[in-house]
Amino acid sequence: MPSIEFNKNDLMELIGEEMDDELLEEQLTEIGVEVEEIEDDKMEVETTSDRIDLLSVEGIARNLRSYLKKEKGLKKYGIMDEGLKFRDKGVEVRPEVVGAVVKDVELNTAAMKSLIQLQEKLHGTFGRDRKKVSIGVHDIENIKFPLEYRECGPEEISFVPLEKEEEMNLEEILEKHDKGKEYGHIIRDGEKWPIIVDSNEKVLSFPPIINGVTTEVDEETKDVFVDVTGTDRDAIEYALNVIVTTLAERNGEIHEIEIVKPDGSTESYPDLSPNEFSIDLEYVVSTVGIDMDREDLEEYLNKMGHNVVFEKEDIVVKVPSYRADMLHQADLVEDVAMGYGYSNIEPELPNVSTIGEKDSLEEFTDVARELMVGLGYQEIMNPTIRNKKILREYMRSEKDDLIVIKEPVSEKYTEVRDTLLPQLLETLSKNTHNSYPQKIFEAADTIMKDEEKPYRASTDKKISTVHAGKNVGYSKILSELRGLVNGLGKEINVKETDKTFYIDGRCAEIEVDGEKVGHVGEIHPEVLENFELEIPVSGFELSLTLLKEKCQRD
Repeated sequence: MPSIEFNKNDLMELIGEEMDDELLEEQLTEIGVEVEEIEDDKMEVETTSDRIDLLSVEGIARNLRSYLKKEKGLKKYGIMDEGLKFRDKGVEVRPEVVGAVVKDVELNTAAMKSLIQLQEKLHGTFGRDRKKVSIGVHDIENIKFPLEYRECGPEEISFVPLEKEEEMNLEEILEKHDKGKEYGHIIRDGEKWPIIVDSNEKVLSFPPIINGVTTEVDEETKDVFVDVTGTDRDAIEYALNVIVTTLAERNGEIHEIEIVKPDGSTESYPDLSPNEFSIDLEYVVSTVGIDMDREDLEEYLNKMGHNVVFEKEDIVVKVPSYRADMLHQADLVEDVAMGYGYSNIEPELPNVSTIGEKDSLEEFTDVARELMVGLGYQEIMNPTIRNKKILREYMRSEKDDLIVIKEPVSEKYTEVRDTLLPQLLETLSKNTHNSYPQKIFEAADTIMKDEEKPYRASTDKKISTVHAGKNVGYSKILSELRGLVNGLGKEINVKETDKTFYIDGRCAEIEVDGEKVGHVGEIHPEVLENFELEIPVSGFELSLTLLKEKCQRD
């Protein structure tokens, strides 16, 4: 979950009320914001990645004011129209663009820090590392409208990007600028790349890479232009709404921009009209588990910043335009529970005749964990989702059988792991500064394709270890493997095998009762090089699911 930092006094000023730390933490928890730390005037909080409106101190303050009934219901923002135009000439590699202007913003030190942090968090989470959404914020003092969003060749145009003092063309920015190196892959495959220029041909931005230095925003800036580009129209509109309403919370005045599309049609942004959802009171009552009438429902939703309209028997909820998390009335039910107050809900024992107990595979896994700790290993936990580079390429494997995430959060997390060993090696690579030997293990679920299963996937609980050190070898790791399996009540047989990630002749397939349950060996030097490891490493991986089945048969 994303976390943000801000000044507690700034939050109090935005709320319009002083609170002690205990009360503040209590109120923040009620609206879904978890306090990580309060130290002097500094606060660090954590929220869910779908609540992009809470990725700034301004958004949190707005939500708190509503929850504390300082403001009732849907927040209304005025939008001015002074005829500003933004021509979209068509960009193939990054087709979607919107924009808006916010004037008379009070960008003090706290506001600047919050704005920069909000951009970074939106880019890293909602924007999928700028691939889906990227945001540019510009001082409009040196900008002359109308603006133009178009594509050009890598060497056709030059400008001075942020953090540099000399002009660079687009190709040079991708090759030499830190941001170009980090995000250049997003647009590299296109023959032409996107730029935003004003009517004087001044380059404002090279999205999604970097802005120009002439429109850099600082604490003296009063009027800003916000551009949002990407591949998903709904996503860039939500991001724009979050940014402009956040700036409006700093006393900014929102001005719309007319986007002139390649076909000549026009649309004005931002569109802050609320989204509407129908909600069923009986469904809410049965889901939340508390009695309420229509007036109670309205009160709870008002506290969460929504408006409620009663249309005879129907109930329509008007949801703020910056709430990207609202997709179904089930999402509104969560807000009803928050508005009522989670701390006010009295827990009840479920009316069932059974008593829960620990899963037998988990009990078996716990025994395996204890045995590994007894062998001197330290347990770690890695994410279930990683990417093909780590799971396959670094392991010298050409297999293409991983489950792919349809809309990954970032390029670091694009596939579901079916093995634990690669991430253990990755963990070692991040701890080369620590002394050796290093002995770590993980016991967790792996998921692989299985066309015979209802969801075309099956889960296998595995345990994997790596042992790094100068005197680590095949015999040592095999001895530790035998100790683990013997402790679980079985004997192993080893059979010669050929694995791309092990050294030939220094690895084996592991069999229990004639069935393959895992593998063991010394890690191949090329794999070690891929993970930037300069010391010998041995490891093994076993299926605890299969091993448990063998033990049950005895």
